[in-house]
Amino acid sequence: MEITIAFDGPLLPVPSWKIAAEVHAPQRLLTSIEKMVEAFNRHAGETPKLVLTNEQVAGRQFVKIAGGRLPTEVHFTFVDSYLLAAPDRALLTQAIQNRQTGFTLAQSEKFRSQLPFAGDPNFSGVVYHNIAGTVSALADQFGSLINLTPAQQESVNALKESKPGVITLRADQDRIRIGTTGAFGGLNLGMLTNPGGMFSVLSRQQ
Repeated sequence: MEITIAFDGPLLPVPSWKIAAEVHAPQRLLTSIEKMVEAFNRHAGETPKLVLTNEQVAGRQFVKIAGGRLPTEVHFTFVDSYLLAAPDRALLTQAIQNRQTGFTLAQSEKFRSQLPFAGDPNFSGVVYHNIAGTVSALADQFGSLINLTPAQQESVNALKESKPGVITLRADQDRIRIGTTGAFGGLNLGMLTNPGGMFSVLSRQQ
């Protein structure tokens, strides 16, 4: 099963998260979700009930789940054997359009050039991070409201200037190979490596 979780856009007031999960029986999954919502509402007691609504837009079915003390609405649809979910329909529509036009991470030359295992792009998991823009926007927005210590300001500046990076994981028969480019919040994946251990780390500096 393939699953992708992304934060692509502003973090406030609602984080722009997206989830894409491989689904082999979309209608069966939708029926199961509807039954789970019904079961929750039967046992909700004083908890606000969940509300599930369906809407057809341009021939595509969009589903929204709201209420029940959810921190945000959940909108989802099915695209090319995948469930695509986000906190609002606009993000779903944008993601669908990006896929149709080929504007995807897998097609990005910047992303592909950062893959740590050159010539062997096959991996079981990948984390791509490019947080400089988001951190800069948040720091500028709250800079006048929060008094940071010099050490805290130095850490924020380091994040604001951080470059994109990639962490990949590949499962071999006797070990998990981890490849990295760039750095993420000072995390040193080399600490996972030990002689004869189950982790093997390759770090490629940019």
